[in-house]
Amino acid sequence: MRWELDTTLSVSEPIGADSQQQAVIDLVSGRNLVVGSAGSGKTTTLIATVAQRLREGVSPSEVLVLTYGKLAVRDFREELAGQVQSTVLPYIGTFHALAYSIVMGAGAIGPEPQAQELPRLLSGAEEDARIRDLIAGLLSDAQGPGALIQWPEWLRSAATTHSFAREVRTVIARLKELNQSGTDLIALGQESERPEWVVAGHIARNDAEVMALENVVDYNSLLQAAIALAPESPVVSRISHIYIDEYQEVGPLHRQLLGALAQRAAVLVAVGNPHESVFGFRGSETDMASGFYAEFPRAVSHELTSAWRFGQEIATAATAPFDNDRQALVGFGDFRVDVGAVSINKYASRNSRAAFVAEGIYTAHMAEGVPWKSMAVIGRARSDIPLITRALNRAGVPVVVATDEIALKDEPAVQVLLGLISLAAQPEQASAAVVADLLTGPIGGLDASEMRRVGRALRAVQPGVNSSQLMRDLIVGENSRDLLAQITLREDPNLGELGTRVKAIAGLVAHLRTDIANHGSVPDILWTAWSGGKKHPHGWPQRLQAAALSHSGSAHHDLDSVMALFDTAARFSERSGAGIENFLTQLKHQSVPAEPVSARALRAEAVQVMTVHQSKGREWDRVWIVGLEEGIWPNLVARGSLLKAEEIGVGGATPGTNPIALLREERNLFYVAATRARELLTLTCIDQGNEGGDQPSRFIHDVQSYQITARTVTGYPKNRSSWAGLAGDMRETLADPQASAELKSRAGELLFRMGPGVGPESWWGLAELTQSQRPVRAAHQPLHMSGSSLDSLLECPLKWFLDREVKAQVSRGSATAFGSIVHAIAEYVAKGELDQNPEQIQKLISGSWQALAYEANWQSDSELAQAYKAVELFLDYHKLTPRVFIAAEGRYQTSLTVTTPSGTREQIDLSGILDRVEIEESGRLVAIDFKNVKSAPAKAALAQNGQLGIYQLLLRDHQVVELDAEGEAPLFGAALVQLRVDASKPKVQIQEAINFDDSPTWIEVKLGEAAEIIRSEAFVPQVNPSCRYCAYTRVCPTQSSDIFSRELIDESESNDDAIA
Repeated sequence: MRWELDTTLSVSEPIGADSQQQAVIDLVSGRNLVVGSAGSGKTTTLIATVAQRLREGVSPSEVLVLTYGKLAVRDFREELAGQVQSTVLPYIGTFHALAYSIVMGAGAIGPEPQAQELPRLLSGAEEDARIRDLIAGLLSDAQGPGALIQWPEWLRSAATTHSFAREVRTVIARLKELNQSGTDLIALGQESERPEWVVAGHIARNDAEVMALENVVDYNSLLQAAIALAPESPVVSRISHIYIDEYQEVGPLHRQLLGALAQRAAVLVAVGNPHESVFGFRGSETDMASGFYAEFPRAVSHELTSAWRFGQEIATAATAPFDNDRQALVGFGDFRVDVGAVSINKYASRNSRAAFVAEGIYTAHMAEGVPWKSMAVIGRARSDIPLITRALNRAGVPVVVATDEIALKDEPAVQVLLGLISLAAQPEQASAAVVADLLTGPIGGLDASEMRRVGRALRAVQPGVNSSQLMRDLIVGENSRDLLAQITLREDPNLGELGTRVKAIAGLVAHLRTDIANHGSVPDILWTAWSGGKKHPHGWPQRLQAAALSHSGSAHHDLDSVMALFDTAARFSERSGAGIENFLTQLKHQSVPAEPVSARALRAEAVQVMTVHQSKGREWDRVWIVGLEEGIWPNLVARGSLLKAEEIGVGGATPGTNPIALLREERNLFYVAATRARELLTLTCIDQGNEGGDQPSRFIHDVQSYQITARTVTGYPKNRSSWAGLAGDMRETLADPQASAELKSRAGELLFRMGPGVGPESWWGLAELTQSQRPVRAAHQPLHMSGSSLDSLLECPLKWFLDREVKAQVSRGSATAFGSIVHAIAEYVAKGELDQNPEQIQKLISGSWQALAYEANWQSDSELAQAYKAVELFLDYHKLTPRVFIAAEGRYQTSLTVTTPSGTREQIDLSGILDRVEIEESGRLVAIDFKNVKSAPAKAALAQNGQLGIYQLLLRDHQVVELDAEGEAPLFGAALVQLRVDASKPKVQIQEAINFDDSPTWIEVKLGEAAEIIRSEAFVPQVNPSCRYCAYTRVCPTQSSDIFSRELIDESESNDDAIA
């Protein structure tokens, strides 16, 4: 008996279509290119075309539909299934998925397919890891003049970086797109005198050989193999109808595969719009028409010139940046809907923008009934997303973030597991903060109050020791068992269950440490961390499962990412058999997604936040666009880098990317983002006036030129739409000194009616002041002070306390790294460990610069130029200083006793690391402190600069000074050397020598004042010039009046763009 699948279709009625769409639906032969703008119904028309062919009796096995991504595949399949009402559908997939089917169907790659094992497809992360290993091996082999590869010295220093490996991967992909080999690149590099291409060509050639030996393929190799196999492939032998959606995203290899597939097809229909091409970095081309006609010279073109998604105002805004490029206007001649409005909002800061966007979204849902899932926020770059997401969460807005392009190691659930395993693998490197994250995360599950209870229990058994350190020792310390036993035996009935939970976490870490020491397999160690094992179950998997079954999108996503991690671990073990340390290292340096993580959360009833690329092919009623600042969008900094893959051509080097092409790509991104909106498009930007800060994008000005009015919004939202926000408004009214008595009375009555939980008993700041049982500094012990902390303590005691004691300081990120790089160069040069060669030093800085995170490329380039200038100023100083260099980055210590303003005596231990110490002819040691700030301190402030004063104290005991001819000691005591102030030579600011015989000196007086503040714990905020840059402005009592200021300026009524 032969079983056959019933492919009989039950079809619904065809959708309504205009004459242009119907002409496309009726296409049954030839090669056809359909061009239509965003919102013209390209995908809808293509779905209707496929449905019509099936309705006419074409077998699903004869139809092939290809599009650009998995989400697009899913949406196309579901829409088509709704029209034909059948589970039997044609093949609908991506080019890569089809290529994989073709190759697998052929058995293998090679002249004798059946004799070989099926090839394995590499994930992006595996490609990165393989290339790094290959580079490391070739570097170790490249020793001496007879080596196979002659690495230029300037390239060798960069070759060990992960960014270089990513560039090599880009070069290899470029070669495959051009049907070139590593040998071709070697020849091209030699001909064009590009030694970096010669090196990259050798790497590419070795990579191809290793891939052949291991029988693995990457995505581009997969496409190449599919192109060769397609004409005889049984997978596509019956295909007669080919339909391509989003053709503008097709690259050279995709087009070649399409040409091979279309050889026997009766009809080919490709739809797209060159101005929606946003995946240029993946090989797509903006000039899609010429590529299509080159492959199919007799092709016929068609246009869709009606806009169905939105009205004229949104279309005008979306196309405004294109100036006279009329191709962008294709499809906007006939508007089938009369909806769609555009607004432009300018803000003074990113925080302000995020708060107002969140408020606008919440109001749209609460007041106007707009569904959450009908709204989206689209950013130019991934860096725009976190701030917006936090603001939405604070406003009570349900939100999901499109994360399909996040590296596996950066998935939140994966980070938890990797953090636990890393802690067990390297306990000596585990900080107290890492342990606290484990205990308060989903595995430990302790809240803040429970952490305090455990801390109190630990301090009770070991008084005088910091609770954070004790917590670390409890989990990974050598005396962990003793601490557990001591707190368990304490007579504290409230700690029983909590102590058991903490003991289970400590036991799990110990179990993992044993497994790692015994060289357990990576999947087994991962399973123990995930489940807790038989002895230490923590319940996180069960909680995630329950949340997923309750339709939690984030729980689904977390489970998907954990499954992807297990799959990656299994493949890693099969491939290498290496231990957990190597696995952690591989994931740490992974820069691309290793596994697809489900995007089902994007269907949840929530506002969606994503980048432009992730918004492709989707639409919402209301869209907010963020990131429209000049230099960020458009970002016209050349994408090329060290290897300049974009300049590799066939038979010669090409000019690469030019500013015009970059601007076209940025316009496309804006066009795509703006055309995602159906009813309301809100463009947002930062406008910091003429102060040198962020400025609105040129695209904003383009849109405004079409009489679309912008408005400037200042301050922060005052009105909240949530219940808690309403209570906050009433409380602000009660505290507002300008509010009338009647208004305050009404606010108080409303708070009373709102019931328990919002009254004064729940308000912060109204409870009686408490006294800590444990002083900030232990009594009868010397106070410790460093050079950098004295001035900050006296300037604002509250900020000092929050930074130093609470550890609430916001990381300065790239700014701190800038200074670290310049200081490191200064140290190495001074010690003679680095030549004073500016070009060599610049290359060294460039190699380290890739690790710094900046919001935009232009900022990175500007700061890099500043770093070059700072090093030049340092080299000038190093050559011209009249004193002799003694030491760099040396640690010095001393002790002294000072008198506080209240008359008590305090011993202070001073310590500091001095950037540089020099000696004068007189024998006096001089402390030099290099500064990388953009403005130097005033002369009056320098005279009593606390940091320099402490440095003089640190060198006091080492001074042997000869008096001058008049019997006077030299006046030079310490100096700041400004390396970032705009000047042609280094600016040296001298602090006169302190006469320590004249006691108390000004520095001793300052230290006394600081000691009294610490002992009295009077950490009172002080208004000072640094307040405008302080991270604690929103919670500082001296700045509280700002919460009552909010102003909205309509630019149509004012010629002044400045922010109030």
